[in-house]
Amino acid sequence: MKKILILLSLVYMIHLIYGQDNPRLNSSLIFQENLDYKALSSTFYLVCQEYTIIAEDGAQKRRGSKNYFGRAFAVGVLSQDFKLWMPSYVWFPWSTDPDFRQFEGQYVPHRTILKIRRLEDLVYTDTFNLEKTPIDTTDIVLFFHIGKKDGIKFTDELIKEGILITFYASNPAPELKGDVSYSISQLTDLNWDTKGICQIRELEMGDRVIIGGALYKRIIVPGKIEWKLAGFYAPSDGKWVIKSVKMLLK
Repeated sequence: MKKILILLSLVYMIHLIYGQDNPRLNSSLIFQENLDYKALSSTFYLVCQEYTIIAEDGAQKRRGSKNYFGRAFAVGVLSQDFKLWMPSYVWFPWSTDPDFRQFEGQYVPHRTILKIRRLEDLVYTDTFNLEKTPIDTTDIVLFFHIGKKDGIKFTDELIKEGILITFYASNPAPELKGDVSYSISQLTDLNWDTKGICQIRELEMGDRVIIGGALYKRIIVPGKIEWKLAGFYAPSDGKWVIKSVKMLLK
């Protein structure tokens, strides 16, 4: 009888913790988040910018047998006009590489290959050796054209609510399947400043590193759901903020 009472108590406690009112087990929300990500996943790209360092005599220093000294990773978003948008720190991979600090002043960093692949893929599908600097319109995000690949449509609204998809990495070189994860946040009461920047409470990621994100407007019409890109999640002055698409399109 005592064992039965203990079992019933445990069942009751589990019901209290994981009852229907608990948002962690809201199956409709989980389904909606999976739907959002699945609908947008083809527009997400892993970006890897490699670099070497060069001494005064022109000698290049690389990492062991690799073709690079260091790398930076980010998640970029492909837009409707064939542009791949990404955080601008990717263009300066040495700025986030602690291994470069001991060589700073003795060597000059030099960008080499930029590689991209769809986030869902396992191998890089495109490589670039960019001779010109990608257009950096805001010092928060930059873009470059990647050919005849069409992405998501824009909205020119400063939206008041939307969904934010944030990508984060479990290690400094997130190239393997499962190294990059995502979280989805429902945002409301968004306040934009005159520059088109929205400050939000920073996400708690622990020892994981944020490597990009984007804000979307979900549009529900009879028979279907549409999504439009409304902003980019990118670092600015040491904080991650949202930069509106509207301001970038000026």
